[in-house]
Amino acid sequence: MATNSKTTTTAATTTTTTAIAAIAALAATHNGVFHADDACAGAILRGINPQVRFLRTRNPEEWEQADVIFDVGAWFDGARWFDHHQRERAGARANGVMYSSAGLIWARFGEDYLRSLGDLGVDLRELA
Repeated sequence: MATNSKTTTTAATTTTTTAIAAIAALAATHNGVFHADDACAGAILRGINPQVRFLRTRNPEEWEQADVIFDVGAWFDGARWFDHHQRERAGARANGVMYSSAGLIWARFGEDYLRSLGDLGVDLRELA
């Protein structure tokens, strides 16, 4: 968990980075070979919280200790679980393309990630 706290203000939002980092102090995903969506999801979480730890396992009992679980579990809730492998899928973009795990993580944390980069001089909601 990040120990420093800074507040970033844009025209639309005010966010404390410590609160965001606490969301993703421990992230769980599968072990074994990674795909691009797994690596991108991890990079987004690492961008928000450089101290995030990753737990790589297929053991559901171990996932329970994580703050964020991605690309495993066959469950999506938009808050803690970000897997795209369930039957009913986890949603799609406006154009009908289904989300990958990275897309699900981006949909939830993309604006926070962009905010972590500093002032980009644009409305972050348009980029996220």
